[in-house]
Amino acid sequence: MGADRKFHAERRPDAIDPERKSPVSFKIEHLAARQVDIFGLGNRRIQQTGHSSVQARSMDDPHRKSSPAFEQQGSGWAKLGLAFLAVPVVVIATFALLVSGWVAYEMARSRLFPAASAKTFVPELNTSIEFELYSIMEDNDSGRYLTVSSPAGRFSGKISGFDWAHWSRTSLYMTEDHKIAVLGVSYSDHIVDPEKRTIDIMPPNVPSEAWTYLGAFDGGFNLRFIPASEQRECNPTAMSEHEVPPWAPRPQQWQEWCLQNDLRRGAR
Repeated sequence: MGADRKFHAERRPDAIDPERKSPVSFKIEHLAARQVDIFGLGNRRIQQTGHSSVQARSMDDPHRKSSPAFEQQGSGWAKLGLAFLAVPVVVIATFALLVSGWVAYEMARSRLFPAASAKTFVPELNTSIEFELYSIMEDNDSGRYLTVSSPAGRFSGKISGFDWAHWSRTSLYMTEDHKIAVLGVSYSDHIVDPEKRTIDIMPPNVPSEAWTYLGAFDGGFNLRFIPASEQRECNPTAMSEHEVPPWAPRPQQWQEWCLQNDLRRGAR
């Protein structure tokens, strides 16, 4: 009987076998293992999150040392930005240089080369007179120059006047004392002495009845010398309803306009 109880006690169904796991204990251990994995993933995630936050803090740190690749990329963008900024600066500077060069060229050309010129020869005096018009943009320079070549030599001088593009007519006369009278627009009158090689402003009240009309330079940019045989005498005042002053030379030959078609010989 004792042996049977012992056998039955050893074979009781509710006895726990340490080597054998029940389904309930297996599930518990399985869930515990999953819980450990979950916590492991969580720890790794926490570690990754913590690493990212440390990296973010390190990026915000002004004293951190950037990587060579990052520095190279930033340097490339900086160079590209400077290149884009340099393009308009170069264009503006080039345009300014071109404009200043053109202005300098025009100023030099206006002083060195006349915009128009014409020449005539006076056989009685063995003297040639060249009239040159310059596009000089200055108030104290009319741009009108005479160059005289005579047996005494060659000389040049500036004469007064204004707006030669519209009022270029300049008449030449030979005086009784072998000088050349030059009558310009609005009483811009001069006297040329080929022997003394001078060009002076004509004083008022000079006797002019014995002068011989030689012709006139006229035409603006198409300047030419028109001899007395082609056109009659005329000197422009460039003023409407104006009375010629008594001191002016050749007082009967001044009028507001001197139209070439009206001055032709034989024209009515």
